[in-house]
Amino acid sequence: MSEAPPQWHTNLYAIIQSPHQPGVLALPGADGLSLPYARVDGRIWTPELDQVIRSMRQQLAIDPIVLRCAWSKSDHETQQLSALYILEPRDRSWTPPATARWIGSEALDELAMAEPDLRMVLGAYFDDQGSDLRAPWDQPGWFAVVERWIQQQLTQLGYGLSAPIEQIKSWGLSCVLRAQTTSGAVYFKVASRRALFGDEPALMAALSAQHPNYVPAPLAVDPAQSWMLLADVGPDLRQTPEREAWQAALRLHSEVQQSFAASPEAVLAIGAVDRRLERLADEVEEVLSTPDSLERLSDEERQQADALRPRIAQMCADLAGGGVPQTIVHSDLHGGNIALHDERYLCFDWTDGCLTHPFFDLVTMLQDAEEYLDAEAASELRDAYLEQWTSYAPIEQLRELWKLAEPLGSLHQAVSYYHIVESLEQSARRPLVGAIAYWIRRALQRVQ
Repeated sequence: MSEAPPQWHTNLYAIIQSPHQPGVLALPGADGLSLPYARVDGRIWTPELDQVIRSMRQQLAIDPIVLRCAWSKSDHETQQLSALYILEPRDRSWTPPATARWIGSEALDELAMAEPDLRMVLGAYFDDQGSDLRAPWDQPGWFAVVERWIQQQLTQLGYGLSAPIEQIKSWGLSCVLRAQTTSGAVYFKVASRRALFGDEPALMAALSAQHPNYVPAPLAVDPAQSWMLLADVGPDLRQTPEREAWQAALRLHSEVQQSFAASPEAVLAIGAVDRRLERLADEVEEVLSTPDSLERLSDEERQQADALRPRIAQMCADLAGGGVPQTIVHSDLHGGNIALHDERYLCFDWTDGCLTHPFFDLVTMLQDAEEYLDAEAASELRDAYLEQWTSYAPIEQLRELWKLAEPLGSLHQAVSYYHIVESLEQSARRPLVGAIAYWIRRALQRVQ
């Protein structure tokens, strides 16, 4: 009888930064001193912080602020993920366990390291002089500043805090916090303005003014910082597996897109990025000419990508000339970014909002439908969306345009991840680097 395969688990390690002591916190154990450690069942997604915070709170009686994930590694053979987070105490008066020690770089050899890479990561931590690519929310003290801003905005709105503000997600792309209030949950978000990201607070404010039944209006914004508060929008479509709901949401989305179809400059004026098809061929050429982008592709896939390169410009021209105008595109549209709240569909997370071909939003939506619904439901979703565009071209022509849009939309995603990865410091790239190859591969599978 064969043995059952091992189940995934996650090894969490922590560097605790003290506002009063130099060095890092070390705890005594059977093998000597070690970094704070916790093992949790399952494979966590490193930007999500709940289990990290909960585990360190239980072990050290600390209320931590997570600055960043400094290192992670997946071992598929042993089914384990290991990750190292840098934390600071939320309460500056926090004291560690009596048996703990603060050690500096000169004492690293005293630490027992279950993961050999950790010694190198710790050495880099002590040598760290900061990085121009590091996000503001990765800096010590940033959380306290934002916490005060959130409290001020909630007071002005007449909301009372009913619990401490929580960290939900943090990585190189964005940071999300949650405030439980007397008027329900309120979420804070700040996103990177590097790479191809637009001005999300301005974009959502403008879209919600024109389409209040589909795009939620921010409760408060700080334009200079790109800070934004949003009310809770309820459960997302991934928790609503009825295909009719997905179709209804996508029809609303097409209405928003068509409302801007005659005025592309208006899309740019409200904070979206210009990513029209005229730019895509050159952007794809840059990605496919960069060896790191192709590193996770097979030799056969690299050959297929090389053969596709001369066709990209003509494919873009054919799609642009097909009768469907370029307009507002969410660019990360999926069931996790559309909520069902009080019988309204609300689309959020417009960080990637841009001006390009509308069918590109169908690419990511169908990918999500394939996972959370099934292939038949995804096919029905595609047909329902294309039917919304028959005032611009006959359905047969729209289906032909989709054959171009599907691989080009996948390459659009590869370009997004390429620029995102290039804009992040090395330790923040790991959760994203595989996405470039994923979307290139998906394009190759769908090109005709």
